[in-house]
Amino acid sequence: MKPFLSSRRQRHVRAICFHNVSLFKANGNSKFMKEHADGFVPCFFILKSIRGELLYVSEVQSDSLQKLSFQEIPKVNGTSAMIILSLVGKVPSEILRSISLNTNTNVDDKWCVLCTYKIDLNKLQFINEDAVLITGTNTPVLELVDGCYTLPTENVKPIKEPIGLHKRNVSEIKLKYSLAYSSLLKLNKLLEYSSQVHEEITEISTKIEESFPLHKNQHKWYMKTVQKSIEKLLIKTKKKKFKK
Repeated sequence: MKPFLSSRRQRHVRAICFHNVSLFKANGNSKFMKEHADGFVPCFFILKSIRGELLYVSEVQSDSLQKLSFQEIPKVNGTSAMIILSLVGKVPSEILRSISLNTNTNVDDKWCVLCTYKIDLNKLQFINEDAVLITGTNTPVLELVDGCYTLPTENVKPIKEPIGLHKRNVSEIKLKYSLAYSSLLKLNKLLEYSSQVHEEITEISTKIEESFPLHKNQHKWYMKTVQKSIEKLLIKTKKKKFKK
C-alpha cells in the first residue's frame, strides 16, 4: 500500500517492531558489546513526546532478535509529528560479568537502554517490509495507517527473487497400443459370456410375457365369481324381507 497521508502524526502510529536487536553498554554510548544472533533477550520499548511526556510503554517480548514484534499500540491522541522512541533490553548477567573489571562479583541481569531515536514521522522512509532486507542494528520499523516506515538513514536492500530454474521442453511420448494373443482370447471369452447372458435374459422375458394373459384371465374369473356371489346375497336378503 502506497502512503497517502500528507502529514503524519503520533495518532497515526499503529505498531512498532525492531530488526537485528543487539545489546550495548548501559551508559548509552554506541560501543558495540555483543550481538545475539541466537537466543532470546527480553525487550520492551518506550514512546515519548518530544517534550519527554510518556505516551506508551509496550509489553515485554522475548522473541527472535532478527525481528522483534510488539502488540498493536492503543490510539495515541497526540498531534505532534515528533516522537522519542527507546528500546530497553535485559542484559544477561554473564555478559555484564565479562565486561566488569572484577569478574568475581555477583551481577544480576540488568535492564538497559539499547538505543534511543528522535523521530520525525514526516521524514521517515517508506518500505515494503516483506520485500526489503534491513541490515542496521536495532532498527525500528513503524507501522502507520498508510504503510510501514523506517529511519531515513537506514540503508535497506531489496530482496532478490530466486533465479528460476531452467524449464526444459518435455517431449511428448506417443504411446502405441497393442494387444497380445492372450488378451484377445480373454476378450473372446467375455463376448461369449455376454452373448449367453443376453440370450438367457431374452428367454426369461419371453416366458414372463406369455404368463401375463393367464393371470389376466384368471383375475377376470375371480371378479365374475365375486360379482355373482354379491347378486345371490342380494336376492336372498330381498326374499327374507318379503317373508317378514
